[in-house]
Amino acid sequence: MSAGTQPGEFMSRRVVESGAGSARVAVNLSSPAALVLLVVSWAVTRAVLFAQTFSGQVPTDVLAYARWAGDAAVGTAPAADTAFVYPPGAVALFVAIDTIPADAYFRTFTLVAALADLLILVLLWWVVRGATNKQQLAPWVWVGMGFAAGPLMYERYDIFAAMFAVLAVLSLRKPVITGVWAGVGLIVKLWPEIALLGVARRHLARALAVNLGVIVGLWAVLELVWGNSLNFIANVLNKGMSVEAVAAYPFLLMRSAGTEHGVTGQYGSWEVIGPGVESAATATTVVGVVLLLGIFILRVLGRLEAAVPGDVVLFGVLIFVATHKINSLQYGVWIAAIAAAALTFPSSRAMGPAVLLTLMLLVADQVIWDNFVPFISGNPLFLGYQGLRLLLLLAATVWIGWTVLSSAFRPSDGRNSAPSVPSDF
Repeated sequence: MSAGTQPGEFMSRRVVESGAGSARVAVNLSSPAALVLLVVSWAVTRAVLFAQTFSGQVPTDVLAYARWAGDAAVGTAPAADTAFVYPPGAVALFVAIDTIPADAYFRTFTLVAALADLLILVLLWWVVRGATNKQQLAPWVWVGMGFAAGPLMYERYDIFAAMFAVLAVLSLRKPVITGVWAGVGLIVKLWPEIALLGVARRHLARALAVNLGVIVGLWAVLELVWGNSLNFIANVLNKGMSVEAVAAYPFLLMRSAGTEHGVTGQYGSWEVIGPGVESAATATTVVGVVLLLGIFILRVLGRLEAAVPGDVVLFGVLIFVATHKINSLQYGVWIAAIAAAALTFPSSRAMGPAVLLTLMLLVADQVIWDNFVPFISGNPLFLGYQGLRLLLLLAATVWIGWTVLSSAFRPSDGRNSAPSVPSDF
């Protein structure tokens, strides 16, 4: 599948059924031939990503993961490195990968990441395998959007957090299970906790209680094993605003116009520096927190019962990314995974936003990532591409937000139920 191909082009066949005075188009993707095509498409697109991943030097982030795993093995807290900005579950993941026999950490890491990628595909297919409508496009969306996210899928550990988030979203019919997976995801990389926004009000208290128990329990165990599990917070607070962030873009434009703003590498990322940058980073973070809190309040008040649960979670994730002061390009892996998971819900209206987000990922991967040095150097062409990337992100956020919030003041009609999921989720 080419990067610009939409998942719908891979439909094995369309079945048009006539009803009393109406007709509906159903998509049949459940045949053995369609399943083979899905697997082959995943394998081909991922082979391309593998080729890109191994075409250069070992990524600096993976070198850092290996170093932190080694530090943890001898009892040194990785948080002593100012680039370490992860909760303790990340350390467990890095160490676990380091225990698998292999010639090199990078090779093992990449293979395990590919398995996580494949597991997401299998989960999405399993949930929609019996459907006869657009739900069956969900695994195809993961094939396409995952490919658009680029080789960063195998060069960063975001795929593992995305896997737990997908498990949490696909389990929303069983909120206790969602609470478990979201808790594990928080231990790994915080943001999967957003999946709890999809839990219906009547189940929210129970899901939150289980979620809190999982977080406290796992965190305590990891604190006993490695210690200093909260030290990463200081590193997070010390980080400035990355060049990829939405709020950084005006400063990049001002820099190109000759102001005293600059770009520097520090704390493990490239950040914008200069007058007003710190205030802007704080302001956007506050906006993000307020918006997410507002969604949570609507959920507690029961105003989101008519909204599609997966769409609510996608909206929350997009808010988090759009207001994050870092917004690294690998966050596209989160977006791709949650967009695909949202589309497993029968009444999801996330397909339009998913198209915009796929275009955003193509811009981020094919243009900005491949030309990152010219971009941070202020090249006008690549600043333009960054502007397009951010515009697509914001447009998709507003689009899915409108569909979610327009449901907030309508009574639930019972149609927005979660898809059938296996009992072991």
